[in-house]
Amino acid sequence: MELQPTTILLIEDDEEDYILLRKVFTKMRNAHYKLVWESDPISGMARMMGDQHDLCLLDYRLGALNGIELIRKARSQGYGKPIVLLTGASESEIDIQALQAGADDYISKEGLQEDLLRRSIRYAIERKKAEHEREKLLADQLATQKLEKKRNEFISMVVHELRTPLTSLKAHAQILRKRFQLSGDEQVLRTTTRMNTQIDKLAELISDFQDVTRIEGGKLQFRESYFDFDELVSELIEEIQPVTEKHTILRDGESHKTIWGIAGASDRSLPTCSRTPSNTLLTAIVSWLKRPPIVNL
Repeated sequence: MELQPTTILLIEDDEEDYILLRKVFTKMRNAHYKLVWESDPISGMARMMGDQHDLCLLDYRLGALNGIELIRKARSQGYGKPIVLLTGASESEIDIQALQAGADDYISKEGLQEDLLRRSIRYAIERKKAEHEREKLLADQLATQKLEKKRNEFISMVVHELRTPLTSLKAHAQILRKRFQLSGDEQVLRTTTRMNTQIDKLAELISDFQDVTRIEGGKLQFRESYFDFDELVSELIEEIQPVTEKHTILRDGESHKTIWGIAGASDRSLPTCSRTPSNTLLTAIVSWLKRPPIVNL
């Protein structure tokens, strides 16, 4: 049972055919159709573009102007409602022409029956709804593609701008390292070596940031493996001690344990870099550095 009334715009220059169709619509049970009649194709065209109906039902023969021409003209002006063309029994090739012109369905007036007309109207309306949904989906996909293109262009620009100062920073770090190699200052030499290591890691992060296809494809995964926990602690002490002057970090004992987890960023995956045991332990150490000067690990 159809809950809402369906407004049908009928463009038909023969009043007898209009009366016949009105009787057919009146006899339809469990349906509510409102028939709006236009006998002149020009006025009918204007009514079509007024968008005050749900479907247009028009005759093929409309005096000097036939229904095919009217359909083409309406579609060229952006008419988006479903159209059903009424044809005669002898007009065998009109159906294909009507579909090519933009009609959603066609039906012969000869032996016109209630069920056939009802099915044709419902089919045309549902077909047009599906067509509009496809067009909307395609438009959304195109918009998404444009947005992704702009995002990728922005990422490429950011990566380029980050690499420029990073390259300069690495060059200066190498110059400092060479100078302190000559002076024999081992502590500063280790510091400059760590600078180079961190710069290389940052360069890897930037490369991963640009790798949009891996991110979108869900290929960035946590890579777990066994690693030496005591070695990790030693690396952390070497990293943290030079940057704090008020605290002395002392190591008390060793665990002699091999741990299963994400040991570091060597696999060059963004999630790994953000959730390594190194970062977790580093957070704990930094919180301890706010306490008394001596910290035992």
